[in-house]
Amino acid sequence: MYGLETMVWSRKELDRLEVTQNKAGRIALGANRYVAVEAIRGDMGWSTFRERIAKTGLRYRARLQRMGDSKWASKVWDWNMYGKWMKDSVKVERWTGALGIFVTGVMRHGSMAVCKKEINRRVEEKGKEEWLRGMSEKSTLEWYRRKDQPRYVRFYDGGYGGDLLFRARTKSLEVNSRMYRWKNGGSKVCVMCVTGVDETVEHLMLECERYEYARTKMLEVVVGM
Repeated sequence: MYGLETMVWSRKELDRLEVTQNKAGRIALGANRYVAVEAIRGDMGWSTFRERIAKTGLRYRARLQRMGDSKWASKVWDWNMYGKWMKDSVKVERWTGALGIFVTGVMRHGSMAVCKKEINRRVEEKGKEEWLRGMSEKSTLEWYRRKDQPRYVRFYDGGYGGDLLFRARTKSLEVNSRMYRWKNGGSKVCVMCVTGVDETVEHLMLECERYEYARTKMLEVVVGM
């Protein structure tokens, strides 16, 4: 987004951008409304808007501190040193846990390339930390937590199989053990077999007698790959 680094964003505006991005991710992954946003971000390989704005804002601030006094951008910055933009930049530093380090160290010394690399590293580490913490708080992401960082997954090709796989990994598949609470007189029990057990993702994939043939054929394909 052009001029992203020069703007001051409110929390409400950032939340609106995140919601829009998550909606696009749900469509791309075939995710239903029950999927945790950490899984959407994780399999799309996306950073948050807050991270992107933090990176561009801090990098632009580094450029301003290197500019000569004759540049208009530098003059405006000096004139508005204690304005909203600068206050927001300090908040970003505090968010990364490195308050003062950028100003006294990274930003004023070394090449711009080194500065950019260090800013990106710090912001990405903070973003990853929040992503991992968010996953740890979601019981539906018990299996998904094995993923160590947001990374695009190639086997989501937009097909129905990819949609089902994503929902299964994130425990958002529409099985009875999850959907019964939204159905009148709903039950957790699997109606596809006579075992009388709850229809969970594990039961559906590994145990249900109704899908034994399909399961066997799938394993033959997997083993033969």
